[in-house]
Amino acid sequence: VQPELVFFIKYEFWATYLFEAKKRGAKTYSISAVFRKNQVFFKWYAGFMRSILKSFDQIFTQDKVSAELLQSIKIDSIVAGDTRYDRVLNNASKVKPYPEIEQFIDDSKVFVVGSSWKTDEDVILPYLDDPNFDWKIIIAPHEVDQATIHDLKKKLKKSTVLYSELTENNAVADVLIIDNIGMLMNVYQYADLAYVGGAFGKGLHNILEPACFNVPVIFGYNYSKFIEATDFINNGIGYSVSDKEGFKKIVQQLEMQDMAKLIQQFMEERRGATEKIVAVISNGL
Repeated sequence: VQPELVFFIKYEFWATYLFEAKKRGAKTYSISAVFRKNQVFFKWYAGFMRSILKSFDQIFTQDKVSAELLQSIKIDSIVAGDTRYDRVLNNASKVKPYPEIEQFIDDSKVFVVGSSWKTDEDVILPYLDDPNFDWKIIIAPHEVDQATIHDLKKKLKKSTVLYSELTENNAVADVLIIDNIGMLMNVYQYADLAYVGGAFGKGLHNILEPACFNVPVIFGYNYSKFIEATDFINNGIGYSVSDKEGFKKIVQQLEMQDMAKLIQQFMEERRGATEKIVAVISNGL
């Protein structure tokens, strides 16, 4: 393999791969890069790690903070933004309908839970499963093996139906469980509110996917490594919760608000990173 251009994404800094690519004359780029002050690159002993960064022909950062950190160790970069915004907005423009899900929803409001783990469900289900919460609920757990689906159904007092078994006859259920991988992105089109899992564990899953459908997003407390989560919170379109009461309070607050225009504006303002990166690279070829 003799690549002419090699792209590394976000946190990917593979020294041997990068050095060998440079040795063979390839141009190398870091795209949607994110840096934090506590990373090894910015320690006094980080000579080798800095040599990795200096091997890139160009680094495109997601934000100004990352660019300033690089500048503090005399490495130039370009603030281009996060290409994932372009991807999710493009995907949303091509979304396909699911007539069977629309029948399940009928005229109800919809709460979508995406990529949930047990730790998420322990916090959110006590309120969502309450008979007084009369929205339709769609849950797409992160794991879809039989044991996980069985345990999830067992937790719920409300009537449930699996997507694989959804028919006209059982569309009257209260909770729809998505028991496959790959359709969650499209399911968010039906949400009025969304919860995205992972942040009660190792890290937050994709909150851009519901937001590209102008849906406010709730998530757990472990989001510090995710710039988009902080941006969501600072712009009033994302909400972090740490317990059952906090979740209940936020849902009740958001039930009364229409935030579609605010979220749409936020997402559109962050469109264009891909175009910017392609333009810079093309001009340098």
